[in-house]
Amino acid sequence: MAKRDLIHAQVTEYYKNNPIGRSADDAFAAWWISKTFQLSPLDANARSEGGGGNMGMDGFHLEEGSKTSTLHIVRAMMSDSRNDIKAALSGFERVMKEISPWLKGRTPDVTVENNALSRMVGALRDNPKAVRNLKVNFYVLHLSEEPTEILWNAFSTAKAKFDSLCRSLLGAHHVVLQLLGPSGISPTLSGGHVPAEAQDLTFETVQLPTDDSVDYFVGIGRLADLVRLYENYGDQLFSKNVRAFLYKSMEKGPARYMRETLRSICDKRIAKGDRIPAHNFAIFHNGVTLYTLSASVKKDKVEIREPSILNGCQTVKNAYLFKHNYLGDNIDEKTWEEIPVPLRIIVSSDEDLIRNVTVSNNRQSAIRASAFRSNDPVQLDLGERLRAMKVFYERQEGSFDNMRKSDGVRLTQDYENSLEGPLTMEELAQAVATAGVQPALSVATKISDLFEDAQYKRVFSTSHIHHLELLVFLRNLMKVVSLALRDIREESARLEGMSSSSFRFPAVRILARYIYRHEPNLIHEYGQSVINRFPPNHQLRTELKRIMRHTATGLQQMLVDVWYDPEKKAWRSPTDKDSIDSALRKLRLSDVDVFSK
Repeated sequence: MAKRDLIHAQVTEYYKNNPIGRSADDAFAAWWISKTFQLSPLDANARSEGGGGNMGMDGFHLEEGSKTSTLHIVRAMMSDSRNDIKAALSGFERVMKEISPWLKGRTPDVTVENNALSRMVGALRDNPKAVRNLKVNFYVLHLSEEPTEILWNAFSTAKAKFDSLCRSLLGAHHVVLQLLGPSGISPTLSGGHVPAEAQDLTFETVQLPTDDSVDYFVGIGRLADLVRLYENYGDQLFSKNVRAFLYKSMEKGPARYMRETLRSICDKRIAKGDRIPAHNFAIFHNGVTLYTLSASVKKDKVEIREPSILNGCQTVKNAYLFKHNYLGDNIDEKTWEEIPVPLRIIVSSDEDLIRNVTVSNNRQSAIRASAFRSNDPVQLDLGERLRAMKVFYERQEGSFDNMRKSDGVRLTQDYENSLEGPLTMEELAQAVATAGVQPALSVATKISDLFEDAQYKRVFSTSHIHHLELLVFLRNLMKVVSLALRDIREESARLEGMSSSSFRFPAVRILARYIYRHEPNLIHEYGQSVINRFPPNHQLRTELKRIMRHTATGLQQMLVDVWYDPEKKAWRSPTDKDSIDSALRKLRLSDVDVFSK
């Protein structure tokens, strides 16, 4: 295996085990930082941007020494393109401008919200001794196998500009710039475990008796400590959670009421006599469940490693946004530090137990069964493959909106075939189940059933998710077919009373097989991008109406002949097995499997 391919394979494996960003490419910097500086994946991910290189960096590590400390700043391009490598060199200008005031002893406001750059600035702020004698190393990781000397010659202008910026912005500090290609990156295989760095939380607790496989603490923590964890780790803190932060819900429901409570507690513009007690927060709002690799409780403190919030993502991130985006300088810091929150801490190495805890905790709120599969390796791998065809696969509820809000430019560049929306895990599951031989259509109509163990393994089997164009096409077919059924219903009085939304299930099972056998060109043509808008003149909608007429399948007439009961003057169930089997036999499609190789 070529070295660049070995690097790509190891980064992909790292991403599957330690998700960061939205693709394996986003994990390149974190993988290298973890490997180079012997950090746990959680700590390496916390020092990485996760794909938002528009800030001039993809990751960092502050290496503290007794006399001289070193700040390592990384751009990681999973690419061999000279243009990409040059862009990475030029991008360092932004990060230099951000850190220059700190290195010169000034303390400007941090303008960057919740990413590796702001955490790096926080590390400089908290380590003034390290800043005084700081060496800065800049790295561009890339996959070009051209000799480094040739690349440097090609980038002589960009390098000269970098050197000039170093003199003007970082003049008092020793600066090194390195290009690291496959020959300079060592993707050696190794085993072992590096524990995450310890974090301290205020925690008034009792420990419940358990067996040897788990420790369980329940008590009262501090909201400010949980927000600091989020400031340290970012969205990696929610990597075992079942959904991303729901921006759509920010201005309504629990999120809005929570901010009102916080404002009533710690807004300095409200007179102290008119504020409510800090303990009301713990009384009014749900608590947080936190998983950790280890927990050491001492009096009113707990030291934890590798934390992950299993339940409480909305609470913690909403509190973070409240502090930074809503109140800002108007926050009463002393009161903020005192706000209590119910907190449960679970310590265990049993992954099945942690998954069950996550499921059980989140069943108390409106979370769909699909959410509990969002971090399965098969879903991460499928997301990677779809990303390669520039389709956004939404595993975690809200992730598409999160990206559109936080990095719309990247969404446009990297997911040009999903600009109308994502391909969601639920949509895909239902499309696959409906078009397949199994399960029964009565099961395919119930999304929650498709994510129970047996059905889930069948729906997302290797044979079912092998052909990506087919998957995108089936999703689009499910989306448009009810509109095409409504069109033919309006053309025929005999179809009066037929529910176009309900009959889309047998229609998709029939049409998918017919198109697969007789008109596969449609799969290629309409399996390239996610389509959300199907106006009356949309070509796929028109094609389906043509296929349903007597010149092709005759499905328009067959619906009446097979599903309408003239004696009862009523339509049979759309998922009636005998009716479906009869229609497939008439069209000689009984033996067709759209997922066969």
